[in-house]
Formats: sequence, structure tokens, C-alpha cells
Amino acid sequence: MATKRGRPSKPTAEKKTAHAGFRLAAPLYERLVAAAAADSRTLSQEIEARLRLSFDKDQKEVDRFGGQTNYWLLRIIAHQIPIVEKLAHPEAPRENPPSRWWEDPYTFQQVKILIDTLFDCFRPNGQAITPRFHAGSDKPLGQRLA
Repeated sequence: MATKRGRPSKPTAEKKTAHAGFRLAAPLYERLVAAAAADSRTLSQEIEARLRLSFDKDQKEVDRFGGQTNYWLLRIIAHQIPIVEKLAHPEAPRENPPSRWWEDPYTFQQVKILIDTLFDCFRPNGQAITPRFHAGSDKPLGQRLA
């Protein structure tokens, strides 16, 4: 029986890093190699640093919106608005795209319905009770903030 050459593999729990093999388009590979050289890093270190940054950026984006629920709800709204704009006036010619939601009363109304419908999915049970701090105000808190 032949013996294996080289150092024996460490148990998975003791490994500090994991191997990841993947293919890249040549231009992207060249950019990564150049960036690694500019920062005196290995190619692996450059790829790992960029991956870490992308995950950190994603989390910062979610945090900026006040958490996962706000983030995804607002992303859905942002994704759906152009669809509503396009479907609101399907007869509009391609060279003259449909009006934006803030330019056309019908499209505005449909976007508002979209948003109200989505928000209603999150409506908590029970009756809204105005806290004492806000009870003396002439306008609701949301209207004052707007």
C-alpha cells in the first residue's frame, strides 16, 4: 500500500481556513491580482477581504433601515413601483415611457394602494392608543414627521 505524501490534513475543527475553488472571468481575475499586489496581499487575502466587506456592507444596509423587516419591506416597495408605473398605462408608446408615480394622479393612487396594502400585512392586532406625550398635539406624530 502506498503512503500519502506531504503533511497530513488537520481535522476540520482545527482548520483556521477552508479551501474554496471557483472560476473567475479573466478581466475580474486580473483586477483582483492587481488589487492584491497594490495592497501587498495574496490573492486569497484580497478575495477574503472583499467578501468580508460585501457582507459587512449588506449588514450595514439592513441596520440603516432599522432591521430586516423594514429593509425587505422597503426593498419590495422600491421593486414594485416601476412595475406599477409600467402597468398603469400599458398603452404608452416605448419612445414615451409611462409617467412616474409623482407625475400622474392615477399612477400615484395605484402606488399608494400598493404601499397601503403591503403595510396592512404588518398591522398589529388591537386598537392604537395615543401615548400621553403625544395626546396634546394638533397633528398625529407621523404627519408631523412628514
